[in-house]
Amino acid sequence: MKTFRELLIIGVAFVFSVSFFGTGYGVTIKGIKEFGTPHEPVLMEMAKKFKAETGIDVKYDVMPYLTFREKMMVNLVGKVREYDFIHFPGSMAGPVLSGGNLLPLEEFDKKYKFDMEDWIPSAWEKAHWKGQHLAMPFKECGFVLFYRKDLFEKKGLKPPVTVEDYLKAAQALTDPPNMYGIALQAKQAVTTTWSWWDYLYAWGGDVFDKNWKPAFNTREGEESLQFFIDLINKYKVASPGSTTYAFDGATSAMQTGKAAMMPNWWDQYINFQDPQKSSVVGKVGLVVMPRKVRQMATTSCWAMGIPKASKHPEEAYRWMEYVVRAENALFFFDAGAYVGRASPYKDPELVKKYPELKAIFEAMAHGEYLPKIPEMIKVSDISARYISKAIAGQMTVKEALNGMEEEVEKIMKEAGYYK
Repeated sequence: MKTFRELLIIGVAFVFSVSFFGTGYGVTIKGIKEFGTPHEPVLMEMAKKFKAETGIDVKYDVMPYLTFREKMMVNLVGKVREYDFIHFPGSMAGPVLSGGNLLPLEEFDKKYKFDMEDWIPSAWEKAHWKGQHLAMPFKECGFVLFYRKDLFEKKGLKPPVTVEDYLKAAQALTDPPNMYGIALQAKQAVTTTWSWWDYLYAWGGDVFDKNWKPAFNTREGEESLQFFIDLINKYKVASPGSTTYAFDGATSAMQTGKAAMMPNWWDQYINFQDPQKSSVVGKVGLVVMPRKVRQMATTSCWAMGIPKASKHPEEAYRWMEYVVRAENALFFFDAGAYVGRASPYKDPELVKKYPELKAIFEAMAHGEYLPKIPEMIKVSDISARYISKAIAGQMTVKEALNGMEEEVEKIMKEAGYYK
């Protein structure tokens, strides 16, 4: 049994720790995230600094993407009191934000005087659902065109601005079997759908109209999908492995010097700078995706939210607010991840240290976010299946678009978007 003196010392120490660190000292909060993203080591390092400053310990369950996605949704919908905060990608913003399972953040925003001004508008919009602030968008990600600066210079080519420039460069740089003009993401997966949408947007098309009717079965949709497929089958400028590539396979093709260009998420840039992984260190540049009639590209984000079942919502909020502070952008940039705050992209010292920031910030201005609806993953899966059939010659582009439209419209009707 402790003496009065010992209890007094413990009490004084506790009062001191609370006054020094603030509320939450000694609390452990737990989150869930996917495995293998550039921001993973950043968050782990920041968690150490956060604990040193606040006394709050941050722990993560980290798992492969599909496992993470399923467990996160089961816990969220089932109101399981396992996680104090969750991560979710832009492709899941609809089901996560719309389900009524996240804690609104306005009360904590006021208490901690949260900075709501210094945001890239599209990123800030992603944090909301029907006017409520529900999430913290901590990492932005979108498609840019990576290109081999040395090969372009050798051929006297400029970085592509139009799709015509893009095709011309791909043809000039294709030299099979050692080099191909482009590494595409054409595996039957959601990223293939998003890759096609880059071309759909470039042609001036869209995925849905204002009434959530499919808007891709149009001349713009047909021409853009035909162009995407022709890069593989007609012009033969795409790496032969493209039909097996998701984002990582395409990156590998460029890392190993087998492709001269690659449309991909901009957070892949760091993979070209590591001499342990890349044979093209210092040789890769990036620009906004080329246009046909407009310059636009698929954009997404990663955000964090607090389940209503969280055991420690205030401590979780403090962690999320800490992660998205503008002064912490440096941690993300070092790891090849890019933030939703606007001011870091305008900091001359940061731009000098990370020259890719200029192109990425420009790409953000031309970004088209994945539609923020619960049905988004289903829509992307359907489209990927039909794109794969068209690439394989099992149906024409028009037949593929007809099939997509029919299935997507059925899903949207069943979900109550229209009668």
